Amino acid sequence: MKEGNLPYLIRCPSCRVKNRIAPDKIETGPKCGKCHSPLNLTGIFSGEAVNVSEAAFDAEVFESPIPVMVLFWAPWCVVCRTVIPIVERIADKLRGRIKIVKVN
Repeated sequence: MKEGNLPYLIRCPSCRVKNRIAPDKIETGPKCGKCHSPLNLTGIFSGEAVNVSEAAFDAEVFESPIPVMVLFWAPWCVVCRTVIPIVERIADKLRGRIKIVKVN
């Protein structure tokens, strides 16, 4: 199976069941296989690492329907500034499969 044809694994916000969604079904507004609630896919396919504040952390990380990678960084940290472009490329490559959030 080609990499681009692998199904997305999306957790239902209502019943928390993981759903495998084929890439060609994303545009049709998929629903949960168990409870038939619509799966919220807003912001999942942006392909960017998202800056997250402390106030939005729980919603962006713990309520995400897909796995999340959290990058803790500081503007004064040379290593952090070096790693961020690499993380941005990972976010683009794994668009829709993983969400990457940055916390300053």
